[in-house]
Amino acid sequence: MDARGANPLTDVLAAGPSLEGPAATGVAVLFPGQGSQTPGMRELVAEHRPDLLELARGECGADPFERIADGTAHAQPAMYAASIAAWERA
Repeated sequence: MDARGANPLTDVLAAGPSLEGPAATGVAVLFPGQGSQTPGMRELVAEHRPDLLELARGECGADPFERIADGTAHAQPAMYAASIAAWERA
C-alpha cells in the first residue's frame, strides 16, 4: 500500500511550491509568541522604537512591560513592540 492520501498535508508539501513569480520569493517574518519574554525587552523598545512603546501604553492604559504577567491584554502588545524593535535593529 502506498502512503499517498494518508496525510493530505504531506501530499501538498510533496507536490512542491504552488507559487510562481515574485510572490514565490517573498520573505516571511515570524515573531515569537507569548511566553518568550526576556529581561531587557522594554529597554530595547524604548531605545529603538519609543513610538511603539507609547502606542502600546496608550492601548493598554499602562506600560505593557510592567504588566506583562497580567495576561494577554498586556503581553501581546509588549511582545509585538519588542519583536518589531528587535527586527528593525537587526
